[in-house]
Amino acid sequence: MKRILCVLLINVLCISGTLEGQAASKEALQIKQEYKTLKFGMTLTEVTKTMYGKEYRKYIKKKDGRVVFTKKPGTTGNEQGYRSLGYVLDRPSKNLPTTTLLEFSTKQHQKTYYLTQKALYYQGDTENGLYENSRTVVKPSALRHGMTEKQLNQLVTGKKLGQVSMYWSWNVSSVIKKSSMKNGRYKIYQFHQSHSKKIEVITLSYNTQKKRYEVDTEIGISLKYEK
Repeated sequence: MKRILCVLLINVLCISGTLEGQAASKEALQIKQEYKTLKFGMTLTEVTKTMYGKEYRKYIKKKDGRVVFTKKPGTTGNEQGYRSLGYVLDRPSKNLPTTTLLEFSTKQHQKTYYLTQKALYYQGDTENGLYENSRTVVKPSALRHGMTEKQLNQLVTGKKLGQVSMYWSWNVSSVIKKSSMKNGRYKIYQFHQSHSKKIEVITLSYNTQKKRYEVDTEIGISLKYEK
């Protein structure tokens, strides 16, 4: 799944954005709510209806008996009869440009595509194209695997962790019943480092047993973008 995400990100176009003022805050909330309405296990048609409402038919077509987006997919795959399509959807904005990455998969040797992976990233004028948080990590050496968000916040300036740079999650249970990596949920922050021009990228994974996000220093997500 990590490899799939990296492949999906290859053709993403990076543009600058800011998170200033009330307009951006309202827009950030709206974007997150829209993203949350895209549920795993939805068919591609259901996702299109959710995103585009009554005009959804303009955005889909049938190809080889399968419903797909009219937009060309960024990635395609077919492993042992499980087909996949990955789409990169940009959302232009003066305040808060974002990109949504969606991956759909079929059940083995079947034709209906189901949503199995999604990511939302906030664009920024940085080396990797992700939004740069206004917070600063003052004690990067104190970062430890398994830290809670509350513990992480003690290493960061400000009362809260600030704007997330990226959300990423997957759930393949709608197409594969038995899988060692059936689901996962992550969010990524991009902070300043004190007394340095470098950026501290911190990934948090969701602990389903403890029902909380924790710092994950073991996962290697590539955040390199190519135009």
